Amino acid sequence: VPAADSTVADLTPLQWSHTNNTTVRTSSMADQDPSHSANVPNFGATGSNMDQEVRVAVFDSLVDYTNPDLANVVYHFSADEMNSLGCGEWGYNATNDGGQAASDFRVDNHATHCAGIIGAEWDGKGVSGAASKARIVSIQVSDAVPGKGWIKYDSLLRGFAFVDKFNKNCANDADKIRVCSLSIGTAQASRAMDAAVRAVGSEHGTVSVFSAGNDATCNDSIVRFTSTLRQNPYALAVASIDTAGDAFDDAIIQYIREHSQVLIGSQTAEEVKMAIGCVYPKPETATVDVKGRCLMTGLPRMTS
Repeated sequence: VPAADSTVADLTPLQWSHTNNTTVRTSSMADQDPSHSANVPNFGATGSNMDQEVRVAVFDSLVDYTNPDLANVVYHFSADEMNSLGCGEWGYNATNDGGQAASDFRVDNHATHCAGIIGAEWDGKGVSGAASKARIVSIQVSDAVPGKGWIKYDSLLRGFAFVDKFNKNCANDADKIRVCSLSIGTAQASRAMDAAVRAVGSEHGTVSVFSAGNDATCNDSIVRFTSTLRQNPYALAVASIDTAGDAFDDAIIQYIREHSQVLIGSQTAEEVKMAIGCVYPKPETATVDVKGRCLMTGLPRMTS
């Protein structure tokens, strides 16, 4: 999240692909269905996309609370809270079970980037976060060794224990942490993590959002960080599919093979994708003629 500066261009038109009509995207979903828009109207003001503050715990390294776009967004713990919760002024360090000296924290651009996506203030320059009234509670779960960023399960579990303690310390339900954001992952799964997510979810209504990879993989069929969370009603795993690459092409090849008994190659599939491909439902059915090899006769055949 860049600091506010008069030399920084207004990147709002490029921020959310759903409302992007520039050359980065050739069409805008929002033009066809306004409900697809993810843009933030009237950021932080009456009529914006949030009518009340929501506290979000960011599990990562420490969020840079000095960043101009986050200075008013990161939660500032009072002296009484620091004493009762065992945290620091700008967050909780879960990596050493209570050591909150400034030297124990590690500010990192990844944590700051994630916090900015969630709730960076809109100041008329650059970009804003997606949630106009989010308040970030920073929970450090990566170690304090610069350049490594190792994350252990015991740190994550202490982080969830802190969320529970924080919420129990709140006088009003509206002040509780409602979302835990974890843009982290590993090839290992943990039942203890599942139990921790369920505990804060059932007790406080807190939803935990996990990253689940960017490699077009079915996370239900392999062991992942999120594997044990499949049946957890308080967990949301977010992953991406490779809509611009081989995954989309393979799906086209498989569809035509199953429905027309025609085999096409990857180049033809790419041409079909570029001509009529879309990653969201369209009201009309689009067709294109393609030529491939008939699986019944072995001869060339046209289909659509």
